[in-house]
Amino acid sequence: WADEYKPIQIIDPTWYNTITTKITSSKLEIIIKEAPNTKATGPSKISNEMLKHLGPQAKATILNLLNNCLTLYD
Repeated sequence: WADEYKPIQIIDPTWYNTITTKITSSKLEIIIKEAPNTKATGPSKISNEMLKHLGPQAKATILNLLNNCLTLYD
C-alpha cells in the first residue's frame, strides 16, 4: 500500500505554487461576468444570474469567504 502513496514523478510541484494566491476583486468580477446564464443551480440554488446582480458588499463578502477558504487551515 505504501507504493500507492508515493509522490507521482511526472507531477511538477511548481504547478501548485500559486494555488493559494488570493483572488482579486477584479478577477472575481470577470469570473461572475463570464459565467454562463441559464445553467442549473446545483444544491445551493444560487444561479449565475443571481451572482451577476450582487451588490459590492455581497461581492466583497464572497471574495473574503473564498480567500479564507484558500488560506485558513483546520
